[in-house]
Amino acid sequence: MIKYVIDTNVIRDLSKQSDDRTVREQSERCRRFWEIIKQDENAVLLIPEETKTEIEVQLLANNPHKESERKRILAAISDCQIAGETISRKAEVQLRRLSAILKSQYGERIRAEVGVTPQHLQVSDARVLCAALVQDGILVTRNVRDFILYLFLTDLDEDVLYDTGREGYVAISPELYQQVHEHVDFQTAVVEFFEELEAL
Repeated sequence: MIKYVIDTNVIRDLSKQSDDRTVREQSERCRRFWEIIKQDENAVLLIPEETKTEIEVQLLANNPHKESERKRILAAISDCQIAGETISRKAEVQLRRLSAILKSQYGERIRAEVGVTPQHLQVSDARVLCAALVQDGILVTRNVRDFILYLFLTDLDEDVLYDTGREGYVAISPELYQQVHEHVDFQTAVVEFFEELEAL
């Protein structure tokens, strides 16, 4: 069974209808991905609790919402199973530390390879990333720069980060993967993170 863990922006992109060409094309890319996965009997769509909460808050904040858009959002959510989160405050902090190391020490190298600069993880993104790890899933997002760290917390030969904006998986070179994992502070933080995760 292949698990696809869905970030908030994917649900929002699925629901949008706009005259803006860029927005429309992004929505079309998301819909193509969504339909392919829905038809795959070996695939399951998962929404982390954090994604569900973000969407619910956004719907309230944007009230009154277009009813047609609201229905599309709720329909997309209904296609998914809810993935409960398993993350402690300590594990969350470790993830954010790892993302800071990645950006400060390897940001330019990563940008040269994949076309985006990794960002510091925000709390909500750390929870989504952790849900993907716990589920051993493919993280699906348009904002791949927020989740580049995921590539360094999984096996190099696995497709684990899907970019709906480019309609493909993000990959890094073996050389970069090894270089990052040889960084002493990164190594230490990775060990501490997985020890904390296993203790939950």
